[in-house]
Amino acid sequence: MSMDSQLFEIVCIDDEPLMLEVYADLVEQTGYKAVTFESPLEAVDYIKVHSRKVSLIICDYSMPDLNGVELRERIFSEVERIPFALVSAHLSMKNIAVEIREKITEFHEKPFDPAKLLGLIRRSYDIRLTAHEEEKELIGSFVAEASPKLDEIDELLLSLESYSSQKGKEIIQAISRHMHTIKGAASCIGLSDVAGLAHDFEDAMVPIARGEKSLTSAQITIFLMVCDQMRDLFAQSKAGITPTYNAIYWQDILSGRTQPPVTEVEGAKDQVSKTNKISISTQVIEEFLESSGNLVVLRNYLLGKVEVISERYPGDKDIGAIKDFLLEMQRENSLIQVKANELKKISFGDIIRPLRKMVRSTSFKLQKRVRIEVEGEDLKIDYNIAKVLADVLVHMIRNSLDHGVESAEDRRAMEKPLEALLKLDLSIDEYNLTLLFEDDGRGIDVSRIKKKILEKALWTEERTKNATDEELLYCIFESGFSTTSSVSEISGRGVGMDMVKTSIEELNGEVSLRTKVGTGTQFCISIPLIKSVNIKQALVLDLGANVKVALMCEDVQEIADVKSLCLEGRLKTINGNSYLSCGEQQSRVLSLAYYFESLSGEEPNVDSAGGKELPIVVVVRYQNSVLSFFAKGVHSSEELLVKDLPRFGDSCFNKVAISGRHGLLILVDLPSIKKLIETPPEFRRSI
Repeated sequence: MSMDSQLFEIVCIDDEPLMLEVYADLVEQTGYKAVTFESPLEAVDYIKVHSRKVSLIICDYSMPDLNGVELRERIFSEVERIPFALVSAHLSMKNIAVEIREKITEFHEKPFDPAKLLGLIRRSYDIRLTAHEEEKELIGSFVAEASPKLDEIDELLLSLESYSSQKGKEIIQAISRHMHTIKGAASCIGLSDVAGLAHDFEDAMVPIARGEKSLTSAQITIFLMVCDQMRDLFAQSKAGITPTYNAIYWQDILSGRTQPPVTEVEGAKDQVSKTNKISISTQVIEEFLESSGNLVVLRNYLLGKVEVISERYPGDKDIGAIKDFLLEMQRENSLIQVKANELKKISFGDIIRPLRKMVRSTSFKLQKRVRIEVEGEDLKIDYNIAKVLADVLVHMIRNSLDHGVESAEDRRAMEKPLEALLKLDLSIDEYNLTLLFEDDGRGIDVSRIKKKILEKALWTEERTKNATDEELLYCIFESGFSTTSSVSEISGRGVGMDMVKTSIEELNGEVSLRTKVGTGTQFCISIPLIKSVNIKQALVLDLGANVKVALMCEDVQEIADVKSLCLEGRLKTINGNSYLSCGEQQSRVLSLAYYFESLSGEEPNVDSAGGKELPIVVVVRYQNSVLSFFAKGVHSSEELLVKDLPRFGDSCFNKVAISGRHGLLILVDLPSIKKLIETPPEFRRSI
């Protein structure tokens, strides 16, 4: 018997002991282990606990406590990937409902053909082994993603006693968002006990978040203990053990009905197997890229000095050789950065893989039939964006399945296909990543949102009455807002869509939605692409008044002089402000030197901004917008190392570029500039 054959067991269920002996003999011929049950109820309990090592279930149909079809229904949501063979002398496959047939791998009529059953036993092992490897990969990814969130929850909990009530409220919201994400991801890959513990944690946190209950030092200790218990469940999962915890015990501790233990008991941490794989954190890659960027600054500085020397000694071959060497060094360093950046990218399909299982298991729990279609699975995206999208999609899918998709009865009554469609379409262009997420469900009823706003007193009655449908729709992104009246394991806390909007906006992205009652809802997520490396090919702009800034070359669309633009009729003054015609768009032309000193007041007009002082207009593109700036001059482009600055208010200057020739330069931050243009002058804060 091979070691591999010991990975899995074959569960045989029949109320006749003689038949169980027959099954056991067949299984032993293949070298696998048979676990037999006369009681279907005992079999159900065993399968739920040991599901990870069960490769096949052979079950009789006619049994006193539970027939074979009922047994399959009872365990399907938890063990849907385990092949299931139904054996019967009284039933044929055509007598079984279509939705049940899909859950049965093979049907064998008694007396059955032993050769056919042996074939299934051997095939089921291969099927289960593949599923087992996929599960290991998914669980490993989940633990790698969830563990830092759990560590952050620890830190946030420990910091709660040191902050004011307002800051404490923000911390509690952050803790709730992290735990909600862990719960959703755990449910997605079938770790129901992890999801259950996270749900209990959330339940205990709700009255504290609402201000109905104060948070004591003892409660913080209990929450930290729950985090440790969750780590034990993570360890059990990675070790191949089905994670289990005493739900009632922990619910009692969280509610205060039971005192927590004085000492902690070691969990399954010691059972985790060591791996010979090497993983590299994205932080290490970022540090490597930064070191590579420092080399570029040094190279540019040296190149500047070489050019000065070459002017003194024109035609010197050695100086020329040094310049060639520095240019080759630039090419090699750029190649290193591109390759290092590829290490930070993952395919969209890696995000989608666990979500497919989530759709199946969640829709089964809700007794809904849902199909998921995905476009763009082969596209690769930056890890930082992928990490956010993975969390965002968990919340959006759960929300869609729970609230958007109708029950089979409702869909039948509306003459819709019984199987609902969930569609994801990812596309990437030169500037943005765009993800369309849509379902063909019931749509969002604005009148229902309005009713909930008034019930929760979120707005005044007058504001609610005068609000547009669009303003009402976007209330679903507000923290704590939910149209459902009860909280379930799937949704209802009002955390999910708030987390979606907040997470996307942290990446300078946007979320929009369209909906039609009875037809469905579409969300559009747009995120600017994260620039690949810290080294940017940039133009150095002279803004006058001894101010120079850097602007990324890839953003620049056009450079033109003011006089030519005025003669062509493209540059005009309207109400004291300058506007440039760029195709079908009108772009307001800004004086960055003016904003460098103050963010209030009006911009210079064409007469004062153009002419001798600032004779050049630089046009750039950001997302779907065109932005324009006046400049005194434009220097040649060069590679610059870019670093973040602390953000102060609405400042347009949040990054610094280090130049080997010009020293320290401010890099124009286009997202902030766009936001500034859209903000009325009276609401702008000084830098």
